[in-house]
Amino acid sequence: MERTEYSLARKAYEHSLLLTPRSGLYASQTGSGSFATAHRLGQLQEKLLNRVEALRSYRQALDTFPRYEPAWRRWLELTAAEGRWSELLYCLRSWQAELTPQQWMEAVRGLLRYNELSLAQRIREWAPEPILASLNPLSLRLSQWLICCKQGDKPGVLAELQGLNEPKEGTLDIELLRWAIQFELSAAKEDDRQELVRDESAAADERTFLTACTVFLEAACWDGLVCYLRQSGGALRHLPGLLRPPLLQLILQAPDSAIQAILSRCDRDRLSPQELCAYGLLFGALRRWMEAAGALRKVQDRLPDWPLPRLILAQAYRSLAFERLGQPLEKAEWLKLSLWLSA
Repeated sequence: MERTEYSLARKAYEHSLLLTPRSGLYASQTGSGSFATAHRLGQLQEKLLNRVEALRSYRQALDTFPRYEPAWRRWLELTAAEGRWSELLYCLRSWQAELTPQQWMEAVRGLLRYNELSLAQRIREWAPEPILASLNPLSLRLSQWLICCKQGDKPGVLAELQGLNEPKEGTLDIELLRWAIQFELSAAKEDDRQELVRDESAAADERTFLTACTVFLEAACWDGLVCYLRQSGGALRHLPGLLRPPLLQLILQAPDSAIQAILSRCDRDRLSPQELCAYGLLFGALRRWMEAAGALRKVQDRLPDWPLPRLILAQAYRSLAFERLGQPLEKAEWLKLSLWLSA
């Protein structure tokens, strides 16, 4: 696999999964011949652009060991992006007793990211009682507040957040959500909003900038995000970080105005090939085919052997054809393509 001999690697992994483990005879990594090998096979299938087989391999790994985090995170992301909700619900039921509290919360947050609010609510109710007892009560409330934010009740959520008497210790997510909604609703005066981003040392920190953007995106505070970008001049050098998964998947679900605000502040000449690919993909989601094609051709010139820009460019031409036929494709198609950038 390291030498990109993918056909031979696939045969080796598949053969490994058929063998009976012979513990004690040979030194091996935990999960070799079972969940770890199935996960590696899934990664390989993604490199071969075979997402269906990749999902099958990740699920095989989790059927053996549901708590295996590498396979879990990728399976959850791909299943949600593909909209395979019945499969997701079936598997969560099957693995219910084995999943960790963190995995339950990741499942809820994953569904929230794709606006599957009723499913997120249902999964919250499925969590076993011991799992719920081990969770911080604020974590459960945070997921409910995010659901309400996405349903449009931001003033109601802000009122609840303002009424909290919890110690700030361990509640950074809560404080950030409160801050993002204040931005969104313009609840603070203009001077106060300036104060939130006045500290250039904080604005200059990439982690701070991307964390703030993530909160805006997860809570569907689109106007707040645009306002934050407008006022965060010192941090815009970190903007390419938004073009990387998983934030890219969130941006693709934003309104066109928010996507445009991000693209207009990007310096195309300073983007890495992967970021430039995402840059072109976002232009495709806006149905701006010339800009999309220009960015993707630039990636092709820099990395002629990389198939992904050709794949996205083909989707751009296909979408243009459908648009001229009066059948424009939805952003969901571009969302699926974006998953290859994190393969």
